[in-house]
Amino acid sequence: MLIKTVIAGFGGQGILSMGLNLAEAAMREGRNVTYLPAYGAEVRGGTANCTVAISDDEIASPVASMASWRALMASTGAPESATDPTPSAIAAATAAASA
Repeated sequence: MLIKTVIAGFGGQGILSMGLNLAEAAMREGRNVTYLPAYGAEVRGGTANCTVAISDDEIASPVASMASWRALMASTGAPESATDPTPSAIAAATAAASA
């Protein structure tokens, strides 16, 4: 089982905290985890996104070229891999992200 999740939005929305909490919860269950945060130079209002990979086996790469889950709080903060249509991905977006 390999699940890659991309969470994206603006700084100050808790994007990196959501990813970190997800990674820590999976580690406590004994899973292999990678957490890859990325953010702009701004403290608030800049882009922020993170990729969390969770697996029972070793994880070869933390990059999610094909995300299983996407949580988009704002479409401008999303990396290209998060906005590309992935047939099997489940996406959750706010009204601002989908507008």
